[in-house]
Amino acid sequence: MRKFSRVLIKQNDRFLLLKETHGFWNFPGGKVEPNGFSENLVKRESFEEIGIVLHDISLF
Repeated sequence: MRKFSRVLIKQNDRFLLLKETHGFWNFPGGKVEPNGFSENLVKRESFEEIGIVLHDISLF
């Protein structure tokens, strides 16, 4: 089974959504790597995928 994660990026009561193929809107995210999920993974992927440097992260 594939595992996916999404990142909810909120600033000033606004959330970042990305327009995906077929016109769907979604939170940034992707497939979870075999080595697991961590704050460092979220920071790295957010920068690589959308060019945003994240500082204050809460995992849930």
